[in-house]
Amino acid sequence: MQKSLQPKPLFAFLLYICHVSTSTIVFIMILLYFLRYFSIINLNANKNNLYSQITVGQDVERFQQIKLRALKVFTSTWLTTGLVIVSYLLISFVFFIVLAGWNFVCRFDTLLTIKTINNVELILIMD
Repeated sequence: MQKSLQPKPLFAFLLYICHVSTSTIVFIMILLYFLRYFSIINLNANKNNLYSQITVGQDVERFQQIKLRALKVFTSTWLTTGLVIVSYLLISFVFFIVLAGWNFVCRFDTLLTIKTINNVELILIMD
């Protein structure tokens, strides 16, 4: 009996999902942390500005109220966690579609396609 040297389909799928998409998720987490950090700074600056307007007796514009609420939602941990989970599922789905095109078999063409897609995703994240 001769064993096949070709990896099992599930192994190839898990290898791609765990390695390639995890590195992309790390970049997404860094980006979201960066945006969240500066949103908190902007939120505090807007609160101070609104407080000074209220003490002087000026009316607060509707746009400023909406902007403050949007920043408050964006700084929540739940939104950041949800965005990371959704982006991981989206990336996994894209890799699933690519691997399904080659019947979940690890080939050189599959590696090149996954690498190209991963590079495009990283370029989109960094821009």
